[in-house]
Amino acid sequence: MNLPEIDIAPLVPDIYSAWRPLVVEGFRFFIEQLPPKRRDALVSKFDKEDAVSCILRVMHECPTMHKLGQVLARNRALDPELRRGLQQLESLEPRTPWNAIAPVIERELRPFVDRYAITVEPTPLAEASVAVVVPFSYCNSGDSHQTLEGVLKIMKPGVAKRLAEELEILTRLADHLDREAAQLGLPELAYRETFDTVRRLLENEVRFDLERTNLAAAADRFADDDQVLVPKVLPFSSASITAMSRIRGVKVTEYSGSASDHLARTLIERLIAGPILDRSDRAIFHADPHAGNLFVTPEGRVAFLDWSLTGALSRSVRGGLIRIVIAAGLMDRGAVASELALLNSGPVDDELVRSVVSRWIRSAPLIPGPAWLMGMMDDVASVGAVFPADLLLFRKTLHIVQNVVADLCSSVSLDAVLVSLMATALASEWTERSASPPTSRAFGTHLSNLDLMNAATSLPLAAMRRWSALMGFSI
Repeated sequence: MNLPEIDIAPLVPDIYSAWRPLVVEGFRFFIEQLPPKRRDALVSKFDKEDAVSCILRVMHECPTMHKLGQVLARNRALDPELRRGLQQLESLEPRTPWNAIAPVIERELRPFVDRYAITVEPTPLAEASVAVVVPFSYCNSGDSHQTLEGVLKIMKPGVAKRLAEELEILTRLADHLDREAAQLGLPELAYRETFDTVRRLLENEVRFDLERTNLAAAADRFADDDQVLVPKVLPFSSASITAMSRIRGVKVTEYSGSASDHLARTLIERLIAGPILDRSDRAIFHADPHAGNLFVTPEGRVAFLDWSLTGALSRSVRGGLIRIVIAAGLMDRGAVASELALLNSGPVDDELVRSVVSRWIRSAPLIPGPAWLMGMMDDVASVGAVFPADLLLFRKTLHIVQNVVADLCSSVSLDAVLVSLMATALASEWTERSASPPTSRAFGTHLSNLDLMNAATSLPLAAMRRWSALMGFSI
């Protein structure tokens, strides 16, 4: 069928005017690939609405398009005007009819209503890609004197079926956009990688049981942290509803108080440095910490919401990253290549990897930060290296946090804060190190005394290498 003409110009800033035909074509292709009943229901309303209303309707009814808008909104390479528009998609105005979710609430909460004095407010707070958020009040079992606030995260009726239909379309859409972009003479973009991110996020978001497990682990981890809050899972959750304590606040990027620099540092410390410096065998991290999932409470605490997507870094991976950074600071190409080989599981040309490493080491700062590290690893991956999936997920987390921090307080550098925290952690270990075996790496910094001694003795050679690089000699 032919779609009505939609003037996309108001949605795409003039700076991206060359991309408007591709946006229109991608939108058309996606709609036409939907099952006929869904497609006809959407199209029947297009001729009655302007372009913005059409897009918003698609976002509400197509979880993949909603999530795609959210993912694009986090890309700081985009024009600020476009990003501000996309950021409005973090949480849409609720449109799911109350009579569509009320039966689910009544059925799932019926065994708990009297025991917990549950009262549900029939006005949703927000609507996400796969769920509607509804406020309610309750009392702890046996205590009717204290009324508490909570929210119900309710899966949209039929969303699992719609999601399965749309994710299958995304694979074809990526190929279609590649072909259309080539015909229009537009630069190549990683459409498939972006769509894979959307897929991974949505597949986890419909796993309410998985999110509750992650929430419980996160709440335990931050239980004694006076800077951080995590929603508490309540005992009347079910397969299609997650009941949580309600946390009031504003998105971290909407915070207008005087403590923005402190909040930015807290985000870096808890979301990035915390997992890296964790002593456990597997360090769990929040893998989708965009601004919509980070609230600032009236008391100035940071709330970490939506734990549907997490990752875990092994002790060996975290130690390898730290030793790569130190070896790069010492301009030791061989040591960097050796550590990369331990992380890599793909067939690569060792000499090609060493060539890439040499190029990056020549530009390495005295103390390389994560931006340098991830850039170098991306380049190594482009020549065939395959790194652990959770490490790639952590790379995305780094970029998301870096973007949020830049929006919150541009004067705070993620690299500088991480280096400072690493130095502080190292200093705190000295007493413990005096009684530890030379090769033990049972520390938050994942460095043995032997590692530190080798680094110290390599400083004169590192100075010579750095001087040689500055003079243009090979290293």
